[in-house]
Amino acid sequence: MSRIEEENESLLIQIKKISTPSKSKVDSLNKGKQLGTSALTPEKVDTSELKLQLELNEQESKILQRKVVELEKANDKLSKDLQNSAEKLESLQKEEAQSITKSKVTSDFPTLVFISDLSILF
Repeated sequence: MSRIEEENESLLIQIKKISTPSKSKVDSLNKGKQLGTSALTPEKVDTSELKLQLELNEQESKILQRKVVELEKANDKLSKDLQNSAEKLESLQKEEAQSITKSKVTSDFPTLVFISDLSILF
C-alpha cells in the first residue's frame, strides 16, 4: 500500500510542478541582473510561487528519503539472507567432506568397521 501512496504523492508533485509556471521568471530576473537591466523586478517574482516550489521540493525530498530507507532495509535483509546461505553452504560442505572421509576409511579398512561393529555387540 505504501508504494501506491508514494506513487500518488509523486504524481501530485508532478502535477503541481506542471501547473505552476516554470523557473523562467526567476531565470529572466537573473539574466536581467547580469545584463544590468531588470526585465522582471523582484516584486514581479511571486513569492507564493517560490514557496510552492520549495514545498514541492521538500515533499519530493521526503519521498526520496523514504525510498532510500526502504532500499537500505531491503539491502540489509538480502545481506543477512546471503550470509545465512553462505553459512549453510559451508556447513553442508563440511558434512559432505566428513561423510566422504568416513566412507573412504571404511572402504580402505573394512575389517576395522566390522571389528567396531562387533565390539558394540559385546
